[in-house]
Amino acid sequence: MSGWRLVLLASLVLSPASSRGAVGRAALPILTQPVSARPAGMAEAYSAESAGADSLGYNPAGLALSPGPELLLQYHGGFIGDTLLNAGYAQSAGSFGFGASVISYNSGSVDFLDKYGKAVSAAGQRDIAYSGGVAMRLPVAGLAAGIAVKVVRTQMVEEYSGQALAGDAGLRFDVPGTGLSLAAVAQNMGQEIRIADGSEQLPEVLRAGAAWRFDIEAEGSRVSGLEGIFEPELRAEPAPHRLLFTCDGIFRLGDRISSLALGAEFSYHGFFSLRTGVRAPLYGTGTRNTVASLGIGARIRWISLDYAVEATSTTPLHRVSVLFVF
Repeated sequence: MSGWRLVLLASLVLSPASSRGAVGRAALPILTQPVSARPAGMAEAYSAESAGADSLGYNPAGLALSPGPELLLQYHGGFIGDTLLNAGYAQSAGSFGFGASVISYNSGSVDFLDKYGKAVSAAGQRDIAYSGGVAMRLPVAGLAAGIAVKVVRTQMVEEYSGQALAGDAGLRFDVPGTGLSLAAVAQNMGQEIRIADGSEQLPEVLRAGAAWRFDIEAEGSRVSGLEGIFEPELRAEPAPHRLLFTCDGIFRLGDRISSLALGAEFSYHGFFSLRTGVRAPLYGTGTRNTVASLGIGARIRWISLDYAVEATSTTPLHRVSVLFVF
C-alpha cells in the first residue's frame, strides 16, 4: 500500500464518528445508526418497543408483532455532505413474522494530495449492510423470539474493501394485562471485517430493555350532526392518548462501554406524537454515547412521517423517516 493512501485510510478509519456525521471506523457506524426517526427521537431506548419494520435495528423478535405489511424509508444527511439511507420491509403471518432491510452510507468525496503532490479526489467510504430476519410468537403468552442475519460490506478510498457476516437474536415479553414489555437482545455478533492489512471488530452489543404504555381515554361524543335537524351519525371511537416510557441498558462488548438510554413519547389520538430521550455512558466513553434527542411524528391513515434531532457533543444530527402500513 502506498504511503499517501495508508495515511488517508488511517484517517478515515480512526477518526471519530461525531466529527463526520455518521462515519466512524470502517463499516462500524452503519450498524450503530438509528434505522428510523422514531427511535432516534427517544435516544434509541427501543428494544422493548420495536415492532415491524424497525425491528431489525433493535430487536428481531418484533418482526412477529408487525401490525401489517410495512415499508420503512429513512434519510439522514450529515453536516459535511455524507448521507445514510435505509429501506426496510416487514410482514407478519399468523404467529410468524419476517423482514429485510438495506442500509447504505456514503461519506462523499475527499480531497488530498497524491505522492506527486497533485490534488485528487476520491470517495472516502462507502458501506452497505443487507439484513434479513424471522420471528415467531411462542406458546407462552406474550413471548416472541427472533433472529436476523447481516452481510456488511465496506469500501475505502475506492480501492480497499472488506466484508463480514453477523447475526442478531432477541426476545420480547409483553406482560399480559399490564402494558409492560421486557426485552433482551444480542446484536452484531460475528466475524471481524478485514480492510487492507488490518481488521476491525464489529460493534457487538447486548441490550436489556423495558417499555411501559399507559392509555388515556379520549374524551368527546361519538355522535355528530345536530339533533332535530340532521339524523345523528355514529362515528368511530377516537383512539386514546398514549404515554410511552422506555429504558435500555446497552453494553458494547468490544469497547466495554455501558450506557443507559431513557425515552418518552406522548401520542395524541394516535395521530400526532411528541418524543424525547437521553443516553449517557455509565462506564467508559465513546462516540454517540452522550445524546439528548427530540422528535415529532404524524400519522394520516396508512402513512407515518417522523422527524428527530439528536444533540451530540459536536453537532446536531437530523433524521427523517416515513412508514407505510398497507
